[in-house]
Amino acid sequence: HDLLREADLTAVIICLPNHIHSEAAIASFENGKHVYLEKPIAINLTQSGEVIRAWKESDLAGMMRFNLRFNPLYTSLKGHIEAGAVGDVVCVRTVFTSSGRSLPEWKKSRSTGGGALLDLASHHVDLVRYLLGNEVTQISARIRSHTTEDDIAILEYKTSDDIAVESYFSISSAD
Repeated sequence: HDLLREADLTAVIICLPNHIHSEAAIASFENGKHVYLEKPIAINLTQSGEVIRAWKESDLAGMMRFNLRFNPLYTSLKGHIEAGAVGDVVCVRTVFTSSGRSLPEWKKSRSTGGGALLDLASHHVDLVRYLLGNEVTQISARIRSHTTEDDIAILEYKTSDDIAVESYFSISSAD
């Protein structure tokens, strides 16, 4: 909070534990700072709405970090999809897993923003939206706890162009 009161500081990069993202982002906007926020925006819909409200009221730049959008592999794929080089996309399947490495305590509990949905799935849901250029309109999830809380997630969703997507996520398996 003291840092945010520095007059010569114009922007912040927020890469803190998930459960304090919303508090840090709101405080930054309220103190007149542009914000680059590590995903997820918050750990629930209410907090997300509060961040968006603070951003809109601030008239400052705000961006949430989804680094896969900037990966040359995915920017190339987006170009191929847009050019029609891959044909009609009728379904998508994604997998994003990481090993059961030693995790900080906050990543082991859903209440502090841990679990496969916020840690991994958020990247792929955003990536599908980015690659296909349309929104998710329907989604269902099955979540399982294997070694930590909610460390496995299986999602099925559809986009506004009726493209079916299946995704598997785990923070307790192999990379």
